[in-house]
Amino acid sequence: MAIGIRIDYKKTKYAVEKMFEDYELLKFRLSDDTLPKMTASYSLVYSKPSGKPKSKVESFVEQREKLSAQLEGFIQDLTNAFNRLEPEERKILNFKFFATIKLIDEDIMVKMGLAKHSYIKLKQSAYKKLALAMCIEVYEK
Repeated sequence: MAIGIRIDYKKTKYAVEKMFEDYELLKFRLSDDTLPKMTASYSLVYSKPSGKPKSKVESFVEQREKLSAQLEGFIQDLTNAFNRLEPEERKILNFKFFATIKLIDEDIMVKMGLAKHSYIKLKQSAYKKLALAMCIEVYEK
């Protein structure tokens, strides 16, 4: 029995790819924590409200903490969603988005030993399931 609601694969695929692009940018934005520092480390310590405007350093640290918390929450959600996929689906997304050298579809097909038709079905299934788990799916109108 069909319920009449269909996922728009092209738009959903775009949403998943955009999600991974945003993830990479956010990760890059926060990655300088591992670089050597020229100045002392600052930690976020809240003081009593003084009525004075925040300094640039306080604003920067608060924004940094907010981004860090956002990234941690996103990574947890993505990990949970990723682990719900079938092993072959995870492998495709891993080669496509998480590998040091990102592979194109043809290379992934060869590495996995899949025929084109089988690969396309697995890839579409992976995108749709991940989009559903991350609540970013797009439906046909």
